[in-house]
Amino acid sequence: AMPGAVGGDVIKGMYLVKNKEPSNKSATIFSLILDRCFGIFGLFLLGFLAISWNFTLLHAHAHLWPFALATCVIFFVVFLGLLWIAAPITKEKDPIFRFLQWKVPGFHLLKRLYGALCTLKQDPWVIVKATLLSTLGHAIIMIYFWYLATVLSNAEITFSAYSAFYAVGMLITTIPIAPGGLGVGHTTFDQLFA
Repeated sequence: AMPGAVGGDVIKGMYLVKNKEPSNKSATIFSLILDRCFGIFGLFLLGFLAISWNFTLLHAHAHLWPFALATCVIFFVVFLGLLWIAAPITKEKDPIFRFLQWKVPGFHLLKRLYGALCTLKQDPWVIVKATLLSTLGHAIIMIYFWYLATVLSNAEITFSAYSAFYAVGMLITTIPIAPGGLGVGHTTFDQLFA
């Protein structure tokens, strides 16, 4: 069993690093980070689509605007970042890579991670495929939890309302506040739907 929502990454990392040669450990760490990034992007793509589809619901409830705005901003920032990564720019012309060449503490690691991320330029369709798979997985889980919420609770939760806040709620549950994320999800969704 893998403890917690984020603890699985540590265990996956240990197994991957143990089975790789020493020169390839940064690629292993990068794959874990990228896996998490595509998962978050899939969540926020789903949230953005739900907000776009249900804009009238949000317009009627001003207290929900900050959540909708946060979802949309995060979606667009990550989307623009992925477009930048997929753009056919060589290392020599890449301003971010040149910026990371400066002798600043921590830039060496960032440069290695950014270089590994830029390997996606070789096949940009990997970004599209990973995003679609992530979004599909989150959509299935979201529909399942919405169904459970409507069956088990007395409150009538519309799919529109649930889907608009699912992304924010799931992102908050990954923040390691309590051991194993215990109670974080309950409190988060309780507050979002109060």
